[in-house]
Amino acid sequence: MFKKVKLVNYKTHRLTEIYLSPVTLLIGNNSSGKTNLLSGIQYFANLVKRGDSDSDGEDNLVRWEDYSSLKYRFAKKSDPMSMSIIWQRGNYVINYTMELYTFVESTVYVACKES
Repeated sequence: MFKKVKLVNYKTHRLTEIYLSPVTLLIGNNSSGKTNLLSGIQYFANLVKRGDSDSDGEDNLVRWEDYSSLKYRFAKKSDPMSMSIIWQRGNYVINYTMELYTFVESTVYVACKES
């Protein structure tokens, strides 16, 4: 079961941590970030799924255009965008983090770190 989700620099979430229980309700005003939280979980889950693909095609790459439109608007260009999930299965606890960051040479590239 997922225990905690943390989003950093994703859409409207500069730094958001949410602790989960077997039933978790997201309640808030309009435009408070509920949908963006779920969107962030889905976005990073899709990246993990693409990265686990058997194909080495270009579809596995994160493009600047896809990344830049999702980044928190007040974040610096050098600030990474990340998601962390802690989940527990029996006695095992797993803490997974995926961080996307940019680096500049002649153009802008997006890279990924996982731990």
